[in-house]
Amino acid sequence: MQILYNHIAKALIKPDLTDFILVWLLMSIFLIVRYFILAGIFQLISNQSKKEKLGTKPLFKGQILFEIIHSIQSSVVFAFFGALGVIFWSLGWTQIYITPNPSLFGYLYLPISFFLSMFVHETYYYFLHRWMHQPKVYRKVHKVHHDSLTTTPWTGFSFHWVEAALQAPGLILIICLLPLNLFVLVAHLLTMSILGISDHLDVELYPKWFLRSKVGQYIIGASHHSQHHKLFRFNYGLYFTFWDKWLKTEKEIKF
Repeated sequence: MQILYNHIAKALIKPDLTDFILVWLLMSIFLIVRYFILAGIFQLISNQSKKEKLGTKPLFKGQILFEIIHSIQSSVVFAFFGALGVIFWSLGWTQIYITPNPSLFGYLYLPISFFLSMFVHETYYYFLHRWMHQPKVYRKVHKVHHDSLTTTPWTGFSFHWVEAALQAPGLILIICLLPLNLFVLVAHLLTMSILGISDHLDVELYPKWFLRSKVGQYIIGASHHSQHHKLFRFNYGLYFTFWDKWLKTEKEIKF
């Protein structure tokens, strides 16, 4: 982690192609290790859970290995855009700032900006996701993810590399348009990673009382996303259900 930080700091001062490649390489390693740690933790949670399994079909032969290989490919693509974001930051093209400045944005803006970034990301992903379900695009790109009819923690980042390349610009858009404290950005990325994996568990982590609540109805959990892998034409959201509700693409689940 310190090595990655040092190279990012160097790239921010005077970026060149060598710095870009080194940051890309180190970010790739970091994202792959992060993926294995998080997916491994949630696999243990799934194995030990006594809750009812969500999947109705058995895993296909070699599914876990298939998902791991595609997740590694996706991590390398995400790391490329992460390194690109560092270069954009060094050139002053992003809205990232380091120290909270009360006279500029104020401390209250920190949580507000976190949810704003989540909203923008949700919007970008929802419409991209619906577009990827167009038959021609689906067969060539999005089908890799949907090969996992019953999902596992390893499914979370199992994408065709083209899909990963289509998803990643959403975060570049966010850091270029929305003023974000660096630590808020890190919190967003961590949240994205955890939910991307936990929402593909074969068990629901949220208690039913929460999912029935006014807040819980707008939060995507494993049950909600499992319906997408089963039915394909519903539940396109990433973090929240509001676009699905507003555009009538939600398959509601009664708890």
